[in-house]
Amino acid sequence: MYLFVVTYNDEHKTADLINRYKEKDIRGATIIDTMGSGRYVDVENYLSKPVIVGIKRMLEHHFVHNRTLYMIIRTKETLRDAIRITEEVLGDLTKPGTGIMFAIPVMYVKGGSFSQPELYHDAFDLD
Repeated sequence: MYLFVVTYNDEHKTADLINRYKEKDIRGATIIDTMGSGRYVDVENYLSKPVIVGIKRMLEHHFVHNRTLYMIIRTKETLRDAIRITEEVLGDLTKPGTGIMFAIPVMYVKGGSFSQPELYHDAFDLD
């Protein structure tokens, strides 16, 4: 099992990404609005100006344009499909300002669509 994480800068591609995953029966993603640290510093500097401080909270959500999607994926084949679909929808992630994706092994999961706890001893080489 794997934790698959994708952070991308074009929030308008979210529906297409989720729909393409569903076509391959890849489900159970959680999507959150996120902001990179560089953008955070820029936004904080801008919103700290005396004139703007009063409306800071109202403006903050307009500066968050990244999305982070994460999900537990059971098999390597499904992970390969998720990676392929992500690249097809988001484009070349090696281009600056596009996004990042990664997968890491998961040793234990419980909850969500996992009605019974699942423990994978082979996920990490602990022996």
